[in-house]
Amino acid sequence: MERVPLDRPYPGLPPLKDARPTPIEAKISTLSNGVRIATIDSNSPVTHIGIFIDSGARYEPHELSGISHFLEKMAFKSTLLRSEFGFCREMSALGSNVTCQSSRESVVYSADALRNYVPFVIRALADMLQRPSFDPTDLREAKDDYLKECQLREHKPDALMPDLMHEAAYQGNTLGLPIYANHHTLEHFDSETLVSWMKKHYTADRIVISAVGYDHAELGDLVTEYFNRLPRSIGQEKPQKAHYTGGHVRNSHVRDEGAPYLVNVGLGFETASWHDDDLVPVCVLQLMMGGGGSFSQGGPGKGMYSRLYQNVLNAHGWVENAQALLHIYNDTGFFGLVGKTSGQHADSLVQVLLEQAHK
Repeated sequence: MERVPLDRPYPGLPPLKDARPTPIEAKISTLSNGVRIATIDSNSPVTHIGIFIDSGARYEPHELSGISHFLEKMAFKSTLLRSEFGFCREMSALGSNVTCQSSRESVVYSADALRNYVPFVIRALADMLQRPSFDPTDLREAKDDYLKECQLREHKPDALMPDLMHEAAYQGNTLGLPIYANHHTLEHFDSETLVSWMKKHYTADRIVISAVGYDHAELGDLVTEYFNRLPRSIGQEKPQKAHYTGGHVRNSHVRDEGAPYLVNVGLGFETASWHDDDLVPVCVLQLMMGGGGSFSQGGPGKGMYSRLYQNVLNAHGWVENAQALLHIYNDTGFFGLVGKTSGQHADSLVQVLLEQAHK
């Protein structure tokens, strides 16, 4: 066989066609029931579904603080049509993975399923959102589990740092409100209260349903058929705009059981929202700053050449952890630098993080 160098076309083969992929555009529309849908029909056999609800901790009154996060724990419990066991068994039979996650201004239900099984998954999720029963037994078990998680969280400073920084940045308003329920507010979460909250906030005009790997018209038909019991909001007040106040919060009660001698420090700054022109630059900044722990498994490729690794962790042996955080919201953004060190080096760590911020 003739040896053909790689810089010459192989003889006898037809000319190569342009292999650049055709860009796939997203389709967006509002259905007759008020729900907005967005799709990208890729060639993947697996469809990714997301239900995004404009609800969260920033909308909660003081007496119901943490109700969105608690509803996350009640997401796939019994409904008026199916039991919790029945739902889990159905999703398992379909090979579908479903999750629910709440944040300060959104609640997201997501699912992955083969394209042929999407109608069954959409129907089940619609049942969860529109017909929850909040059985007393389910509520009692969920509250017990929730209190145990709260106790464990008290010994995880890393998990609490973003919440304390938000509390200082937006004192007493919107994004500064607590995201987790405590044992006082948890007592008020009965079936009637949870249903009332969902009817007020899980309305058609506050819901977007998206799918990647599914036809736009078919998704519209499914959402129209199954999401036909969603209430429509009438004359709801506009949400309060986030007000950045700045300030500081110190918490000496949270101690890491594994390393009680370490101090966690965080510096936060207001940045761009989802709609600002500076959004992409601040995302690049966060990626460039990077960071992580003083010990990292896996070798190269884990951010060990980022600014915080090179200029903080590698330069100062007394720093245990340093990384950049970024939280983006509808009307503001929050960029943070956090670190961990021993108590005697806490002041020095603040100075080092400030130097990196100036650079």
